[in-house]
Amino acid sequence: MVRNYMNFQEFWKKLQSEIRQEKEFKTLKQKKKFTVHFEQNRDGVPVLKIITETGEPRGPISSNEFGGVWDNAKGRSRETRFLNDNRHLEPYPKKKGGMGKSMQVSYIVALIDYLVQDQNME
Repeated sequence: MVRNYMNFQEFWKKLQSEIRQEKEFKTLKQKKKFTVHFEQNRDGVPVLKIITETGEPRGPISSNEFGGVWDNAKGRSRETRFLNDNRHLEPYPKKKGGMGKSMQVSYIVALIDYLVQDQNME
């Protein structure tokens, strides 16, 4: 029987494997192109770097930020999981405590949707 779900750790490993070299994507809503690649931050932790179609660098995006969006989207159907109603996708727990607010949601959800597709998120 084929498993029809993905947890966050599986997603994060698959994303790093999938993006070994710079790759182009589009945001889900506005269809804006952006490229992504992984770099290591000063602590040696992999972070995702975004370059918009206008060449503007965004990010870096840590696994915590991705995980926050993941946790806020899981449990919903693919059609509704990335609706950012009342900005519910933005909050995420920071590594050093407290809550952060993601300003990269449109890029994060495009990458999550690319890998997860119709699978359930747990």
